[in-house]
Amino acid sequence: SSHFLAQAAAAHTAAPSENEPVLALMFLISLVLFAWSAAGVPQFNVDLDVDPEERWKEVILYYKDMGAIEGLTLDEAHPQPAPDVAKVWTEAVQSQLDEDFEGELRGWLKYGGFNLTREKVIQNIAMY
Repeated sequence: SSHFLAQAAAAHTAAPSENEPVLALMFLISLVLFAWSAAGVPQFNVDLDVDPEERWKEVILYYKDMGAIEGLTLDEAHPQPAPDVAKVWTEAVQSQLDEDFEGELRGWLKYGGFNLTREKVIQNIAMY
């Protein structure tokens, strides 16, 4: 029994398996994909000392160019709450907004484009 195991081990180490080139290729592909995905994550510097209306400009324009902001404005893009529920959530969020956040909202509306409205931005914040 131990002689058989020794022969099997020797045979396995002596000759490469037919699967080894495939496994090596899969490993290399996974490394390339990992490096590509890590490089693809956007990074932004949001300076809180900048005017609130301007501080998110780079982020807004990046996602606008991707089409992500337009998706926020399409009601059919994601489920919508019932109007009475949306109203309650919107009122709850609005009551918590300070002057800085109001400025940031103006920036989203200024740079976001499409049919983005204050209410839609607040609803997306509330429903997040």
